[in-house]
Amino acid sequence: MDFGTLPPEINSARMYHGPGPGSMLAAAAAWDELAGQLYEAAADYHAMTSGLVDGWQGAAATAMGLAATPYLAWLNATAASAQHAARQARAAADAFQSAFAATVPPQLIMANRALRASLVTANFWGQNHPAIAAAEADYEKMWVQDAAAMYAYADASAAASAMQQFESPPAAGPAQTSDADDDVISAGAQVISTLPRTLRALSSASSTRFGKALLSMSSPLSKLSSRRLGFAKHASVPIAVAIAGAAKAVRTNRASVVAGVGRGMSIGVLSVPRAWFPAPPVGSFETEFQSAAIAIGRRLSGRPGRSAT
Repeated sequence: MDFGTLPPEINSARMYHGPGPGSMLAAAAAWDELAGQLYEAAADYHAMTSGLVDGWQGAAATAMGLAATPYLAWLNATAASAQHAARQARAAADAFQSAFAATVPPQLIMANRALRASLVTANFWGQNHPAIAAAEADYEKMWVQDAAAMYAYADASAAASAMQQFESPPAAGPAQTSDADDDVISAGAQVISTLPRTLRALSSASSTRFGKALLSMSSPLSKLSSRRLGFAKHASVPIAVAIAGAAKAVRTNRASVVAGVGRGMSIGVLSVPRAWFPAPPVGSFETEFQSAAIAIGRRLSGRPGRSAT
């Protein structure tokens, strides 16, 4: 931007209606406070490490002091950089105040323009030419004054913006980094090792439930066996009807077994939803079982087509 090409109305308006130096002064105060805190922390750490070394002799004490030295140096260097930043912020604020003082007030520029306009309006016979020329000369001086103030302000701001580079704190040692990496790897291995145990636990839980269901099914099967042995005593009862009733009892108990086991099916050691497999044809199983029971009754009664009497 070339300030010399801008009329004084623009340059003066920017200086008088801008944010002012308040933000730079606040930044300078903040940098000063930070520098004081860093210097105080460095002094405290130095006193603490010095006290330990004074009462602790040997190679370990020397190693501890050498390890703390880089951090103390970094704290002092950072505090010095913060102090420099505070000085630069104050320099920027001073540059603004100097430029503000050198800038023509907008009211004077507006008054000059109003005077020239009135002289031109009343200049019927040319009697106001000298006054108009004087007003134009004053306006050109204002133009030059504002441009010079802005150029000086730009130079001062450029010098105030030069900052010292803040250094990063000393990095952790290779041993500390290696330990951290080992912890992460160990945690990941523990997570992976728990997966097989969890799957085995799930599989064993399903087997236990299925075993309990089989135990609940042994009772109706034993009853069926006792009925078969007592067929000879109850020849007056139709054998086919008795076996059909036993089949019905098995169906009822099979339903309780399904409810006990749930809907899980097995794939290897895993338990999967029952919906993954097509349901067996229950109706055909019941029909075949009843047909077989009737055939057994006919053979035991010795009278085909009729029940024993």
